[in-house]
Formats: sequence, structure tokens, C-alpha cells
Amino acid sequence: MAQANEARNKNPMDKATETAQSAGKTVNETFEAVKNRTQDAMNQASDRAGQMADKATQAAGQASDKVQAWASQTFDSTSESMKGFGNEVTEVVRKYPVPALLVGFGVGLLCGRIMKM
Repeated sequence: MAQANEARNKNPMDKATETAQSAGKTVNETFEAVKNRTQDAMNQASDRAGQMADKATQAAGQASDKVQAWASQTFDSTSESMKGFGNEVTEVVRKYPVPALLVGFGVGLLCGRIMKM
């Protein structure tokens, strides 16, 4: 009879141990699955971030090229305009040297007066 009681007592303990081990395996499997999914999501996010960075770099390069082209065109047109203005002033001074000298002297006096204030 004592042996029968021990057998009955072992049987529920064995069942409890088996249930605990089964629950532990299930928890471990669940954690592994979550870990794998998290790593996959992080890899995908990293790939997307890299693609977005590449696109941003390309867009910045294109914007830089456009700004450089615009600046070059603006410089060229300004340079041509100033050359034309310089040629016109030179022609006027050659045609009318004395009045040009007097105008230059008057502008110099005005600038000096303004600087004194």
C-alpha cells in the first residue's frame, strides 16, 4: 500500500514536471520566433533607410548641379552686361573727355561730403 501511494504521488509530480518543461519549451520557441521577426524587421528597416539615404544623396546631387548651372549662367550674363556697360562708358569718355573729367570730380566731391557725415 505504501508503494501504491508513492506511485500515485510520483505520477502527479511527473505530470507537473512534464507540464512545466512543455511550457518552458513553448516560451523558448515563442521568444525565438519573436527574436527572428524582430531581426527581420530591423534588417528591412535598415535596408529602407539605406535606400532613402541613397535617394536623398541623388536628389542633393541633382540640386547641386542645378544651382551650379544657374550660378554659371547668372555670372556669364552679368559679366557680358558689365563688359557692355564698360565699353559704353569708355566711348562716352573718349567722345567727351572734359565733361567726363568734371563729372568724375563732382562725384568725388559728393562721395567725400557723404563720408564726412
